[in-house]
Parts: sequence; C-alpha cells; structure tokens
Amino acid sequence: MEKKVHGNTKHGHTSKKGKLSPTYISWQNMKARCQNPNHSRFKDWGARGIKVCERWQDFTNFLTDMGEKPEGLTLDRIDNNGNYEPGNCHWATWKEQRRNQREVKPYIHKTQYFSSQWIHKEQ
Repeated sequence: MEKKVHGNTKHGHTSKKGKLSPTYISWQNMKARCQNPNHSRFKDWGARGIKVCERWQDFTNFLTDMGEKPEGLTLDRIDNNGNYEPGNCHWATWKEQRRNQREVKPYIHKTQYFSSQWIHKEQ
C-alpha cells in the first residue's frame, strides 16, 4: 500500500522529518556523482560521461527496476564504462564492486609483479 509522505511522493522512502531510506540515498548519490559538477567524485562519473538514464531521473522508476537496496549491498554498474540504466546495474557486495573497478593498480610482491585483476580472478 502506498502512502503519501513528503510533498507529492507516494513511494514511502522519504519523510517530513528528513529520514531517507537506504534505497533513496543510493539513488540520490548516483545522480549526484553523475550530474553535480560540485560533487567530490564527479570527476570519476559525470566528467567521464557516465549518465543516469532518463527513466531513472524519477525515483519511482528506479525503485521499480532495481527493487529495495538489500542490506550490505551497493549499486554497481556491470559495464563500468556504461551508464546507470536498467540492464547495466545490480546490487553488489563491496568485493564484487572492487573487482569491477576501472583503475587497476599493479604492484610488486618480492620479485613478482601482479595485477589486482589477476589476483581477483584467482580468489
């Protein structure tokens, strides 16, 4: 059952007291990273051309497509160079997110050179 809470919203993920659901916070953060040049991480998303699809500009559509944010998971893009849109996003663990990073920093352990992608594949 939908309830009217804050202004014209009916999804129940915001309140007059300012409490936001984890799903709503994830949606807000996704939009800010991609659309707000003043966001501290805009350089890693919006400045790279990563966009939020038109459908997901509306929280209700995002919620319909993604469902509630499961506890302990974060919003992840399957194609790290692709946009936030249905078919390219899922809820993932931090470990899954780490494997899907664009920046791979190689490092040396004793006399062997390793790529973090190679190590993630081995685990």
